[in-house]
Amino acid sequence: MEDLKVVTCATVVTLNAREAKNFAIAMTCDTNIFVVESQSGDRGTILIAQGSTGGYNVNMSAQFTVAMGQNQICLEAGSLSVINWLNVAGELGYSVEILSGKLVRKNQRYVLPLTGSKAGATSGFVVAAADNICLVTCPASKTASTLIVPVNMPLKIGTKITGFSVIGQVESAGNHVLIAAQLRKHTAVAADVADAQVAAQDVAFDVTADTIVSAANVGAANLTEVVAADETFYVLITVTTGASTDIALQGVTITVSEL
Repeated sequence: MEDLKVVTCATVVTLNAREAKNFAIAMTCDTNIFVVESQSGDRGTILIAQGSTGGYNVNMSAQFTVAMGQNQICLEAGSLSVINWLNVAGELGYSVEILSGKLVRKNQRYVLPLTGSKAGATSGFVVAAADNICLVTCPASKTASTLIVPVNMPLKIGTKITGFSVIGQVESAGNHVLIAAQLRKHTAVAADVADAQVAAQDVAFDVTADTIVSAANVGAANLTEVVAADETFYVLITVTTGASTDIALQGVTITVSEL
């Protein structure tokens, strides 16, 4: 049995506990880790080395539960994470030590109110109504009305944006209401500020009943957008309302894995 077995990185990495208990993986892609042929009492380490690029995700398979302490694997370029694993009565557990780099907090979901939002190029949204509530609304019989919502939270360079969604409610009165949302970014360049789509919602939203608007129907997940210098982000929301319908929006959510 080898003291330390070097394993080539792949989408799925299978570690055989009969061949070694300690493994090393130099990250070149996102990976899912499985341990096979393990018996109760087995224990070892898995060294995860992020290269000069960094940012590669490591997912421990569903056979693992967290044994204790820290369980976030560092994504920073040049970092080294040590996964300590053990088998207790056939159940696999693990914890993580970061020997270099920074702690990465995964799946941090932030709720952002519509502060600073504005109606877009196509009118319809009411942004600053004279009332005592904090909503942005769109009345009935509007076509492709647009709303611009800045992502006005501090984003560290190197943070990974993994998802976004819209929060609100639809009054349909039995008529069609359509909502589309895109996460977009501006990038500073000498010729002009560039504008590009990062992601759009996963599934088309078209309802004829009163419906909550949330991550379940307006948004996208599993994104891999890494925040770079000179970039800002916003959400573009486009709605079409039928007769006797309206939309009330509360805010957006942004999900990140942050340093």
